[in-house]
Formats: sequence, structure tokens, C-alpha cells
Amino acid sequence: MPRPWPTAWVRPCSGSGASGGRTWSRLGGSASGGSHTWRYRLPVREKPILTLDTPLRTLAADPGVRRAITEVLDRHLPGIPIDSEAPEAASVSLNDILGYIPSVSAEFRDELSGALAVTREGTE
Repeated sequence: MPRPWPTAWVRPCSGSGASGGRTWSRLGGSASGGSHTWRYRLPVREKPILTLDTPLRTLAADPGVRRAITEVLDRHLPGIPIDSEAPEAASVSLNDILGYIPSVSAEFRDELSGALAVTREGTE
């Protein structure tokens, strides 16, 4: 049975406490019976930088990004469904889609890029 923690981090040590005479030591410290609180800073997870070359699968995974992109696509391509969850679309990027559209305006590209930037800065 696998241990819940790597043995280098947590190891049983002797002593008296609420755990039947055993306390736990982490990195050389120890705790005995009573109430204890441990606080750890978790690493900040940076959002990936999204571009027009990011696969639709990645864009669709974030609800805020998906919503922002859908709004731009609906404004410029009304009535054309783009299913980002379809298996064949998973690795397709927005640039790939734009390549199939004749005479894509700079405004359309700018709005898509802007939607990606706003969602990156505006959501956590």
C-alpha cells in the first residue's frame, strides 16, 4: 500500500499524543498531542500565455476564454458553429480556422487576440 506522504517529508516519531503514543515529524520538527496548525504557501500557478496558435482544446478548457472567443466569433461569423469539443477540432488553432476564411479583417484578428489577453489578465 502506498504511503500518503514521501518518507523524506513525513516520518513517525516516538512521543505521547492523541495518536496512540505516536506523533509525526516533518523535516525535523515534531508535534505532540493538542491542537496544531500548519500553513504552507502554495506555488502560484501561472496561466499559460494564449495566442491565436493555441489549440482549441486548451482555449475551451477555460470557461472565461471560451466565452470571450465565442462572443468574437459570433460577431464576425454569425451562424457558423465552431465546436471546440469535437475530437477533430482539439488540435486546431484559431489561426487554422482563420486560414479557411477569405479576407479576414485585421479587426477580427485584433478582437480575437484582445479576447485572449483580457481573459488572461481578468480571470484567475
